[in-house]
Amino acid sequence: MDKTEPRNLPLQRVAPPRLAPAYLTSVSRRKYLHYLVNQLPQTLQDKITVLKNIQLEYLNLEAEFYHEVHSLEMKYQSKFQPLLDKRRDIITGKVEPPKEEPKWNTSHDLKLNGLDKEIEFYQEVQNTFENIPAEAKGFPNFWFTVFKNTNILAEMIKDHDEPLLKKLSDIGITYGNDDSFTLEFVFEKNDYFSNPVLTKQYFLRTTVDDEGPFAFDGLEIYRSKGCKIKWYDNKNLTVRGGYDTKDKEKDFDYGLGQNETFFNFFNVPEINYNKEDLDKDLQDVLETDFGIGHFIRDRIIPKAVLYLTGDVVDDESDDDGDNYTDESSEVDEDEDDSVGESGRGSKKSEHNNKTY
Repeated sequence: MDKTEPRNLPLQRVAPPRLAPAYLTSVSRRKYLHYLVNQLPQTLQDKITVLKNIQLEYLNLEAEFYHEVHSLEMKYQSKFQPLLDKRRDIITGKVEPPKEEPKWNTSHDLKLNGLDKEIEFYQEVQNTFENIPAEAKGFPNFWFTVFKNTNILAEMIKDHDEPLLKKLSDIGITYGNDDSFTLEFVFEKNDYFSNPVLTKQYFLRTTVDDEGPFAFDGLEIYRSKGCKIKWYDNKNLTVRGGYDTKDKEKDFDYGLGQNETFFNFFNVPEINYNKEDLDKDLQDVLETDFGIGHFIRDRIIPKAVLYLTGDVVDDESDDDGDNYTDESSEVDEDEDDSVGESGRGSKKSEHNNKTY
């Protein structure tokens, strides 16, 4: 059988490999999709231009909506505040409230079935509850216990933080005219620093950015500002060896020249927030910080007593069938991949920095 001579086939353009955009990095995915769009017929590209112009109009209107929502929240804060003041007065012991009957339907309260097997895990919180005397003034260690009951905040707390956090008497919030809110941590007089209040300010992006208009996704935190803590001598928890401790092995330097402590939350470095090529680790730290600020503002401050009692939890434990609220399920619905959480050096959080 004669061998057939090979035919001279016309040259064909080799198609680029078919990549699934979802498996690319965000930058590569954006470039790849832009490349594909640029290969479309000009008539379709013209239609995309019109559609994106419509999208821009929508985003500008959405920004206006969120700005009004923020203004409404500021308005209602003045209505919330008297209730928060009542709570503060009871917790601090300024007011001894008269006994009241529950105003909610107690038939839906969590049943304590099978708790004995799990109680050891919460031994520290259990000790906190059991050591409160009946004649105690106010509610001792209220905010400390709330923090310890909340995974994201509990991870930030180190052993050397606990005596100081037990002096935390209130957490409040104020709103500024510069599209910001400030968390105010009120402390009783203590042996660590002279500040009566520590503050953390968060700034919100309320308008569509001309340089990246299509990235707008509602109000979100984009910058934060801490405060200077006036530490007493040998009491600075943020510096390695800067405080008296018998357990020097627990001092931990994670690359920032600092000791791991909850109070690094108030230490915000000077950063060019507009720089797109932020170091990945630094970007994670910032997203973590923004997530915590959002979580404290929207969850902890308005629902503190529910975190104390366990009516609201923030972990992802399996539901045992009883009625209670799992905050993680509520938060995860609007969660973003860019979210992180916990004081400097902690793992990324489960809550994002979007405010609505």
